Amino acid sequence: TVHFVDEAGETLAPDIEVTGVTNGTVDRTAVRNQIQQIINQQYNLVSDGTGTVFNNVDNDNQDFEVVFAKLANAQFTIVPKLPDGSPVPGHENGESKTGLPGETIHLTPIPGYTTTITDVDVPTDDPNVVVTYTADPQKATIHFVDQSGQTVATDLVIEGSSDLTLARTDVNAAIQAVLNKNYNLVSNPTATNNFDHDDNVDQNFTVVFSKLPDANFTVVPKTPDGSNVPGYPGGVSETGQPGDPISVPSVEGYTPTGTVPDVPTNGGSVVVTYKPDVQHGTVLFVDQDGKQLAIVQVTGVSDGSIDRSQGVHAEIQTLLNQGYNLTSDETATAKFDHIDGADQTFIITMTKLPPEVTNSGTGSNTGTGTITAPTEPDENSSNPKVTGKTNNHQGRTTTSKGDDEAKTLTHENGSTSASSARTTAEYSSASKTAATMANSPQNGTQSRHQSQLPQTNEKQTVFAQIGLGLMSLLTLFGLLGKRRKKEDDK
Repeated sequence: TVHFVDEAGETLAPDIEVTGVTNGTVDRTAVRNQIQQIINQQYNLVSDGTGTVFNNVDNDNQDFEVVFAKLANAQFTIVPKLPDGSPVPGHENGESKTGLPGETIHLTPIPGYTTTITDVDVPTDDPNVVVTYTADPQKATIHFVDQSGQTVATDLVIEGSSDLTLARTDVNAAIQAVLNKNYNLVSNPTATNNFDHDDNVDQNFTVVFSKLPDANFTVVPKTPDGSNVPGYPGGVSETGQPGDPISVPSVEGYTPTGTVPDVPTNGGSVVVTYKPDVQHGTVLFVDQDGKQLAIVQVTGVSDGSIDRSQGVHAEIQTLLNQGYNLTSDETATAKFDHIDGADQTFIITMTKLPPEVTNSGTGSNTGTGTITAPTEPDENSSNPKVTGKTNNHQGRTTTSKGDDEAKTLTHENGSTSASSARTTAEYSSASKTAATMANSPQNGTQSRHQSQLPQTNEKQTVFAQIGLGLMSLLTLFGLLGKRRKKEDDK
């Protein structure tokens, strides 16, 4: 009979009956199997009595004893690892365990992590038992508020894994969007915190901002050529939140162009380009009495000079050719205003030039009369010269040379008018008529005109007769006076 006991004599397994022959060995097949089972129960084999032979005493049942010693508990460490071989966060030192070698130990769950096994055997030689874990999914909500707790951006939900860093790509984009609205970042817990490993409760992180104060700045309106818009040499003072698009000042007669700039963070000046609007004007030609002579329409831009080639020069020339002198011209110095929708009026004043008359005579019966237009203006005169027809009527003359000689009127086209001799007073009148004739075009040429002046011989004869009569009367009175004196002397 084989007995299986510990060192204290306590039975560890049922006895096994074995048979054999005198002085023969024991068949240990069944014995070995039982020994292994006991060893598997954390025992060491101390002695095995079945290693002897049967005795030679018949009818004597031999006893064989197999003695075991209980193994002492083994100290070992369960080391949780992630799939990449790194330790599970918070469990870098592992978990110390005690157990009998070969004994099965149940693993302690790790919150936020999952392993594919639940038990491990106590090692007999290696003090560490590595167990691989995978991190569980986690979720967090990010809140964006100002210092008073008011929401400044929509909440953001991000996902990750236990104990891993937050995926901050979307968080950073949301933070930048708030900063662009003129806020400063006060605190951002997502920068220093990770996901936790609580599978049952989602996390919350709050990012706090403070509102930036308004910035003072100056909007400088400029024209496309870089010059200041008239009326705005120092610009326009404005206030706004840094980063916000500026409030573009309304400038009458001008339209802003290009991209609207943002309010500068540190103040200063911001240039805004304005395009001058189109303006319309009417050029009114009047004579010295205010009578309208002509109208010309002109177009320009706000605060711009008048382009006088838009018919103004041509109309001035036409009126000069018609015997007018240029007195004043507002288009030479005036500029368009910047009032949209209201056309301007510019006045050009022309003065009709009458011919100048100069009379000179020799004796009582003969004389010379000349009609002379104003002298040629100098180069600095405001009256431009006219080719072919000048505004000073040069070349228009009438000459008188005595009683019986013909008067000659010379016109611009070289034609002449003949008349008989006349008195100085009558010439003066005739010369005005001649000057008027010189300015009267007909069928594209200067009209020819002859004026028959009255004869003066008859009037001179009458005057002579009257003179002789007066002389006769004076002689008669003289004779009568002498006669009366003689009678008185007597």
